[in-house]
Amino acid sequence: MTPSSLTMPPCSPTSSLTASNPQATSVHGYLNMRELPIDMPLLDWNHWLPTLSPVDYTLNFFAPAQSNSPFVMSWSQRYQDILTHLQNNFSRYLNKPIGTRPDGQPLTSSDFKTEQDAWATGALTPLPQFAANVTTDQQKAELIYSLAQWRMVRVWELQQRFGLDTMGQTIFTNMGSSTNNRIEPLTWSNAFAFDLAPKALHTEDGTAKDANGNKILSQGVPLGNSWAGNQYLDDEWYWMQLILNPGNGKGSGNVPVDWGYIPDVVARTGQVTGESQWLRLVALIIKGSQERDNGIGYVMSTPWDGADPGWNPYRVDYLFTLFYWLNVGQDEVNSQVKAQVIDAMIQSWLAKNEEYTVSQWFTPWQSPQAQQWDPSMNPNALPTFYATNFESQVYTWLSMAKQAGVSDQTLIRVVKWLQTMWPRVNWAIVALQPEKLGPDRKQVPQIPVQTASQ
Repeated sequence: MTPSSLTMPPCSPTSSLTASNPQATSVHGYLNMRELPIDMPLLDWNHWLPTLSPVDYTLNFFAPAQSNSPFVMSWSQRYQDILTHLQNNFSRYLNKPIGTRPDGQPLTSSDFKTEQDAWATGALTPLPQFAANVTTDQQKAELIYSLAQWRMVRVWELQQRFGLDTMGQTIFTNMGSSTNNRIEPLTWSNAFAFDLAPKALHTEDGTAKDANGNKILSQGVPLGNSWAGNQYLDDEWYWMQLILNPGNGKGSGNVPVDWGYIPDVVARTGQVTGESQWLRLVALIIKGSQERDNGIGYVMSTPWDGADPGWNPYRVDYLFTLFYWLNVGQDEVNSQVKAQVIDAMIQSWLAKNEEYTVSQWFTPWQSPQAQQWDPSMNPNALPTFYATNFESQVYTWLSMAKQAGVSDQTLIRVVKWLQTMWPRVNWAIVALQPEKLGPDRKQVPQIPVQTASQ
């Protein structure tokens, strides 16, 4: 596989996404992002290559990292270390090791994946020092980007040299506690594409930092020759991450994909180009929900899996996005078809949520870690319009659903489930009479306490 072969022709895949074909949007299904046609060209090989050589524009690229820790390496050292292990200890390096960590917890991933994660961590693989002739903010931003490109190309080299694209089962099997097999037939095992986006590099907001934690830039600058080009690079590299490694059912927190963060980046391409990206948002939400359908419930059952390894609508199946970006940009589908697609998406979301009892939803809330992640996740909570916790996200999009054309039948089903989850709220008014919520939708309709307890 070469990077240039990943460019896809335009397509309008709406015919299979309506409520009459719920399997197309099913959380339990499988959407292959490599095979999904999109109307945005992806970067060819020449645009993967660095424009500034890290060797020429840094002072210590090959030098050992200034640290006594054996885990801290320079960028060149990190690449050479991974290469050496693949050459000399291939099977052991790729497989998840058997045993426990010093703290008694199970080892969570192969050394190969762990070392790639270290390459994405500034404290373990710090940026090299820039040469004296790199002076302007634009030069510095371009060099930061070129370093990330160099890493991407080197990993591509390793993938091809050692045939790693087909080794997902070896690398990801038994990682963490997830049980459903979500491992991709062709996959990488890092987040380096995501980390190449100017937004992730913090060049566009000017907050990129050096190895000592000092700001590198005096202000945000665009990559891609303009702010429109910068938006393209954000979108392109985030989408490339979905193709190369969407998580393989093993993602946690925001790695390798920040599912709550990426939709707005994709949608803003519609603002820049005037062409709606709504269908790509649909695909993104479907894939994110499938990634978290990995055999783990709402809150993790093991402490080493991170904050949200399993089904967590707070992070995935982010339906609000479909309503927020509903009419941005020139569209290839009409409002009636969009309503059918949203209806099908809601049905899939509801079917997955109904797999868990109310007790299963709220019992994990008692753990300190769960309270830290979503402290409002309890049956007595009241939603807030446009807030990010689960019940507020639902409140927000549900108040928009009727106007968007979602069927009353589907809305009534959603209301019935929500009434068992947060009984203080009159969800029927939210769904079927949203005009009663007030112009700012902050008038949350409540059921009297005595009625809710009967």
